Amino acid sequence: MRKKPKIFDSIKTMIDIGEEITAQQVIDRLINMGRKEIPTKKSLSVKFKNDKQFVVIKRGRCPTIFKRIL
Repeated sequence: MRKKPKIFDSIKTMIDIGEEITAQQVIDRLINMGRKEIPTKKSLSVKFKNDKQFVVIKRGRCPTIFKRIL
């Protein structure tokens, strides 16, 4: 039986390889796509930091930028 993809799996598919993105931009895309379940910025940041497919780019007091490498 086929299951619906988890929210983080669907987020990874909508981010291109080499693209730099913030957690707020991900949330805005999900809202524009009509997704009903929206994760918090904090939970997205934790997932991105622990995932090997993303590199964390720190820029002082600005929002953390994540870059997909794989």
